[in-house]
Amino acid sequence: MRYEAFIDGSFKEDKESGVQFYASAAIIAPEGTSDWTSLTQCGCEAEYIGMRNVAGETLAAMLVCEYCINHLHLTPNDLLRINYDYKGINSWLLKPGQPDFWKAKSTLAKIWRDYFYAYVKPAFAVGFRHTPGHSGIRGNEIVDKLARETVRKHLQEVTRS
Repeated sequence: MRYEAFIDGSFKEDKESGVQFYASAAIIAPEGTSDWTSLTQCGCEAEYIGMRNVAGETLAAMLVCEYCINHLHLTPNDLLRINYDYKGINSWLLKPGQPDFWKAKSTLAKIWRDYFYAYVKPAFAVGFRHTPGHSGIRGNEIVDKLARETVRKHLQEVTRS
């Protein structure tokens, strides 16, 4: 089976309280359909908060892969194509000397790289496609809006308390 996913991250800060959150959003569907499953989460880990929306997008990549392992039970014969707009998502996974290789320097980049090679790569095939943000690509626009709404709602809930 083949699946298509779009991932994105968002970041928001409440200027009054100083509270900051990043959000991860992903949508996934069998390839060629629009039967999207939405996945979201928010975080405020001190170690990741400085990465802002990049933290959200990186964690969205992990979220969608985890969903494929634990819920879809993908096998090595299955393919997940991840559409991303932050190039590090794929570039951190490349080997030195490969075109577009980026050294994983941040803790989160290293966690993503190690998670991918330990759990994702052995489980199922993954393809990556860079999808420029705000370019009118439907899946990318949906996940961008989902990430922004997720972080906004979470921040509202926290600052009201």
